[in-house]
Amino acid sequence: MDPPSSYKSNTCADAFAIVARIAYLSSDVVVSVQPSLAIDSEFSKFLRAYSSSRSPSVVGKGTPEILPVRHNADPLLSVFQPIRSGKIVSVTTSSSILVKSVPHLYKLSQYPVVIHVALHSAGYPDYSDITSIRQSGFTFLQSETLQESQDLALAAHALAIRSGKGVIHFFDSSNINRYNPIFYENRDL
Repeated sequence: MDPPSSYKSNTCADAFAIVARIAYLSSDVVVSVQPSLAIDSEFSKFLRAYSSSRSPSVVGKGTPEILPVRHNADPLLSVFQPIRSGKIVSVTTSSSILVKSVPHLYKLSQYPVVIHVALHSAGYPDYSDITSIRQSGFTFLQSETLQESQDLALAAHALAIRSGKGVIHFFDSSNINRYNPIFYENRDL
């Protein structure tokens, strides 16, 4: 799948674009948690661009479905229906929904779901939401560079599918986006 038209080069310098691309290519359903359905999240504009290309998922069955959900509407509840029907599901969100979603996290950790989490950018990364859910049963992967955000997003999906357990991939976008652009992943790998 080629990047969206606004990203036709072979490189990218935006962690949200990179993680959204991996989530799209590795899923049947991508749950995009947004402030409201009228306001895009950092991930949703890239997901919409990838979706408009109608490219099939590399791992899933067919073209991925993008499911936008409001962050105040119990967003992780929306994951259960597709995951119980055997679909590969990933979630793109900010860290603000994690603590209030604790009741769902314990159940979701038993399914091969990947939750890509962007930490709040406030100059310094705030890991309090991540540390407060560390006992939920998920495997946690942290990216600190653009290259790691791509590689660990891929690893998160592979780990979830292989183990049958949930993975939370998190990163601090304000620090990651300071790095030089990286090349997109090689689909042949």
